[in-house]
Amino acid sequence: MKRNFFVWLISFAGTGILLIGLIYGYFTAKNGIAGYIDVKNNKTDVPYNGESPENFSIKLNMPMGEEILLYFDFVKGEIDVSANTGLSGEDTEPEKSKYNIDISYALFGDIVDRVGGINYTENGNDIRLTGVTAAEKIQSVGENKDLMLKAFLNSFSKKTLTKSDFLYIIENAENSDLALIDLFPLKDDIIKIMGNVKVLT
Repeated sequence: MKRNFFVWLISFAGTGILLIGLIYGYFTAKNGIAGYIDVKNNKTDVPYNGESPENFSIKLNMPMGEEILLYFDFVKGEIDVSANTGLSGEDTEPEKSKYNIDISYALFGDIVDRVGGINYTENGNDIRLTGVTAAEKIQSVGENKDLMLKAFLNSFSKKTLTKSDFLYIIENAENSDLALIDLFPLKDDIIKIMGNVKVLT
């Protein structure tokens, strides 16, 4: 008699545990499916921030005050490039100069080679300048330096620098407060406007 009672008790307890397990599994699975549906469906209560990133600039500074400014305008979807010879003693607009990179004339020559050289007019003659020649001439052309820098910008606008070019400039700069990691969050936005370079006069 006692044995039958214990067998019944064990059977009852086992059945109860099994039922509790089935109920728990059902509700857990239900919550999991509901969570999956929430993720799968587009959530209308999550705001989407589609704003353009903040505009910024990179200024390349050469030894005798020459400057090349690259202004990344994400609102207009373009990169504005301009140059300052440094002869007037005037600086570019300070609020536009977020990152400054000091470069040597040798590095300027390397950049010239990377954009495919410069078509430069001197004394009525059209001259094709390679990097080495451009680096020598920019130090000695005096007031014609403005024309030479404009010629450089025209070449630059036709073949914009790539990520590897930026890396080369940063690694070989005399001084730089820009690292590629600063540009990484904006890489997709920068790629979109790299082909739209506008030379400012």
